[in-house]
Amino acid sequence: MRGFKRGITTLMIVAGVVGFPQLAAAESGEYIALGDSYAAGPLNGVLAGTPIGCFRFDQNYPHQVAAGIGMALTDVTCQSAVTANMLQPQFVGDGFNPAQFDVLSTTTQLVTLTIGGNDLPLSEMVVTCAGVSWTNPFGAPCKAVYTAGGTDRGAQKAAAVGPKVATVIQGIRQRAPSARVLVVGYPTLLPMSGTSCLSGGVPIAAGDLSYLNQIEQQMNGAIKIAAEANGVEFVDTYASSQGHDMCKPAGVRWVEGLMPSTTGFSVHPNTAGSQNMAARVRAKLGY
Repeated sequence: MRGFKRGITTLMIVAGVVGFPQLAAAESGEYIALGDSYAAGPLNGVLAGTPIGCFRFDQNYPHQVAAGIGMALTDVTCQSAVTANMLQPQFVGDGFNPAQFDVLSTTTQLVTLTIGGNDLPLSEMVVTCAGVSWTNPFGAPCKAVYTAGGTDRGAQKAAAVGPKVATVIQGIRQRAPSARVLVVGYPTLLPMSGTSCLSGGVPIAAGDLSYLNQIEQQMNGAIKIAAEANGVEFVDTYASSQGHDMCKPAGVRWVEGLMPSTTGFSVHPNTAGSQNMAARVRAKLGY
């Protein structure tokens, strides 16, 4: 990954000199959850908070983390959020979700952030690939779309996510200087290889499975570099969710396909997927 060694070196310097902030007593802690729909957890439990259009549910990973560590949670995550919505209000149909940074303060002790997927945009790439799969089901028609002309626009967009997330992290550190900040990556959406992906209602062509995985890993890598270069922690949810992608049958998959059949929204974590994300965050925190 571009800049990986530089990011790791920066992390070692920052961690070695100042260390990561430690959480105070759980009962007095203030936990802020920022991010997009992968944090909001649409259809994971029951609606929690307003505006309703944010599709924020009470079994998303931030709520599960808060319950597990005993901290008071302010959850401002919102579906369709992009990095710009940290500083700008987001219209969601039934009103505006205020700029997510508005809830940060010098008393904030923990922040989790999942953002960047809509800046790519990751889910839209999956839908696009499904739409062209019929033209060459055993080939890689979607890769052909994104690499037409000799430039891989998918890879370019994945790399561009990193600087945007870095700016967000810097904004968090300015507004919540005492907070421990965890940047939570995106889970595995698709298998690395195969002949089809029909169980989740996602007809991805065989050759495009590896291409989409490559793009997601590049995006996660760019986000990780941004986190570590700015002295905060990255939580990997990709490795732990392998084998639970949207192509697996119900009961095994942690991400729903285009036709969801369990507690989750299309191309998003279901409740089990949110449970895994929460477990990874709690493990990073030592719980």
